[in-house]
Amino acid sequence: MNVFKEYSKYYNLLYKEKEYLKEVKYILSFLPNNAKSILELGCGTGKHASLLSQKGFKVCGLDISESMLAEAKKLEDSNLEFHHADIRSFDLKTKFDIVLSLFHVMSYQTTNNDLKKVFQNVKQHLKPGGIFAFDCWYGPGVLSDPPTSRSKKMEDEFLSIYRKCEAPQTTLRT
Repeated sequence: MNVFKEYSKYYNLLYKEKEYLKEVKYILSFLPNNAKSILELGCGTGKHASLLSQKGFKVCGLDISESMLAEAKKLEDSNLEFHHADIRSFDLKTKFDIVLSLFHVMSYQTTNNDLKKVFQNVKQHLKPGGIFAFDCWYGPGVLSDPPTSRSKKMEDEFLSIYRKCEAPQTTLRT
C-alpha cells in the first residue's frame, strides 16, 4: 500500500492524542494471565506494540508499509521486533498466544479472499487456545452515528498540520 509512504511522516503527529495506553489497558483486560507472546498485524508506527512490550509481553509487529516500520523500528528492544510483511501471506514459522489487528487494519482487506488468507495466516500463527482480537468498520454503526464535519490543528517541532474532515452532504438512509 503505497498510500502510507507519505502518510507515515505525519502519522504520529495526527494521532498523538490517541489514547494508546487506554486501548492497551482494555486489551489486557481480556487476555489470559498465561499469555506471553503477541503478534500484531498492521502495527503501523508501533505504539500499541511498544506499550504491550513494556507490560512484559514478547511482541512481534508486522506491517506492509516500510516507511511506517522505519518509525516503529526506533522502538525495538529485546522484547519487541518489527518485520515488513503482507498479513495475507507472511510466515514467521512460530506461534503466538495472542494475535492482534487494531485500528481497523482488517477493514483494508477488500475481498473475501483477502480476509480468508488473513484468517488462515492467523490460524497458522496461533498456539492452541490462542486469541485473535481485531476491530473493523461497522456499517450500521456509521449509519446510526453518521460522520460530522470537524477540523483540528496539530503541531510539533517540525510540522504544523491542519486536518479538515467534511461529512458528506447526502442523506444517509437507515
